[in-house]
Amino acid sequence: MDIVPLMAANAGNSGRAAISSLNSPPFIAVELCREHMGVHPCDKRRNISDYQFLFPAIDFSLIESDEDILWKANVRETNEEVAARGLKFMNW
Repeated sequence: MDIVPLMAANAGNSGRAAISSLNSPPFIAVELCREHMGVHPCDKRRNISDYQFLFPAIDFSLIESDEDILWKANVRETNEEVAARGLKFMNW
């Protein structure tokens, strides 16, 4: 039986085995559900095409852009903006 993995083997050079999606609920990637964004390169996500390879069973169809268009190199989100985005995600 062919089961698409939630996470591919050795994702991120982790040395870990693939994680099966057998009997798991569906996972949907939502752009609003992220940490503090802006300025710090570690807060910028990879391209979705990279993630689709690493996490093949995740549904990325709600992400509108392959590149991270929300992250800004010179503007850090305020705590109020993070809270507003979090509330928008919870209402989603």
